[in-house]
Amino acid sequence: MNRFEMPPAAPNQESPEAKLEKVRQACEKVNERLLAELQENFSEMEYHNPDHSVGVGDVAVDFLEELPEEQVSAKEKMIAKTIGRGHDIDQTYTMQPALNGIGMRRARETGAIEMRSGKHIQELLKEEGLELDEKDIRLIDEGVEGTIPSFEVTLMTVIQPSLTKESHPVTWAVAAADLGTAGRDPEHFLKDGDNVFNEDRFLPQLDTLDEETLKALYQEVIRWTNSQVAYAGGQKIYWNREEVPEFVKNKLTRFDESIKLCEERAERRQKLYDESKSTKENLQILLDDMGYKRFLPAESTDQV
Repeated sequence: MNRFEMPPAAPNQESPEAKLEKVRQACEKVNERLLAELQENFSEMEYHNPDHSVGVGDVAVDFLEELPEEQVSAKEKMIAKTIGRGHDIDQTYTMQPALNGIGMRRARETGAIEMRSGKHIQELLKEEGLELDEKDIRLIDEGVEGTIPSFEVTLMTVIQPSLTKESHPVTWAVAAADLGTAGRDPEHFLKDGDNVFNEDRFLPQLDTLDEETLKALYQEVIRWTNSQVAYAGGQKIYWNREEVPEFVKNKLTRFDESIKLCEERAERRQKLYDESKSTKENLQILLDDMGYKRFLPAESTDQV
């Protein structure tokens, strides 16, 4: 036998190829089940919808594609796709008053929902017949934990504080696929900025608001739009830190395009203001430009 050839499997022992095929089949079935859950529960979400989760899984695999087997195995790449697809499967939230007191906002159980998502992925894989060892469980837990977000004031952007230089390549790939859109797909990133606002902010019916409140909301939308410029700039700094692996940096090269698009949008929205129109009309024009639709029922300020 050539010393480079894989030895034949012992009787009653699965070959490595057969084991890998079991992983592939289990992951594919779980991916289908996760997609069905996403479509049932989150199709109406502007940002955390099925397209986002499916995209994270697919992009994570793309990040890992060039890495050799000794760094990331074929099995780990398969699991990476499933982690990406399931990382937001738990979206538990409560409705809280908006920070400026106008309307409501969606408040998620950050950290807890990610870890529950990881456990759900593990349960589904086991149900599909995949025996998970400690390494697999740790990979899934760490992979989902890596996506836990936190706002970094000094950078004016969202970061993922669980990431470290020692994090597994799968963890880096899933996290970058989740958060690094500004460096990968500027047009998508531009839409994401609006969609996060549209998903998490619940505004009162504009007809019920006085002039002062309408002006405050108008300024809130303008500030949000302007903040995306700094957000993209912060992402550029964050993903170019020394500890970020080169295979990630090599895929995130379009931050300047994202910054420019955000600057152009902010300038364009400033010009939408028409002095001949009322504050309510100008605010509605802004919200229409964002695609905003989540108004609270007229009779309530605390219902979705």
